[in-house]
Amino acid sequence: MMGLSLWWLVACPRRGLEPLEVPEEQGTEVVELVEQQAAFRVVNGPWTDRETGLSIDVLEGWSGQPGSVDSELRIRLEHASSGASVEIRALEPDGLTPRERTGCTWEFSDEGGYSSLRVTEPVRVSSCVPVDPGAPRVFATMTEHGAWDWHFELLVPQGYLAASRASADSLLATVRFGN
Repeated sequence: MMGLSLWWLVACPRRGLEPLEVPEEQGTEVVELVEQQAAFRVVNGPWTDRETGLSIDVLEGWSGQPGSVDSELRIRLEHASSGASVEIRALEPDGLTPRERTGCTWEFSDEGGYSSLRVTEPVRVSSCVPVDPGAPRVFATMTEHGAWDWHFELLVPQGYLAASRASADSLLATVRFGN
């Protein structure tokens, strides 16, 4: 049997890979990568928005994708175990009015001490009930700071309310405003 294996190795040499022909593309341009397209993930550690001065500690279990430089969305953070996400937006001042969201209706809104944000400015909380019962419910925490209305919107998947709220409260407690 060993002789057959040895014969197989000697008699059937391995062929090398044949080179692939890659056709030349005509009109190929070098496109510069715009800063806002050079996206990166934020994982475990502090993150600061250089445009607005907002800082947040991205806690264990969370990861984030910063928004583009000229976008109102500053960062979107996602929680791995609950599937919840937090969208942080800097909007033009509008009296802490919840922003329009497609597919849900803002049904509750109140100003008070409901938030884990550590700010001295007034805080308004609102909840948005989705039209589709399977869609995530949205809980917004809004405050004014500097030249912006800050909207912290927690999107909670069905069945993960307690875990999402507890994790998001810990995350929002780390928010700091630098400007």
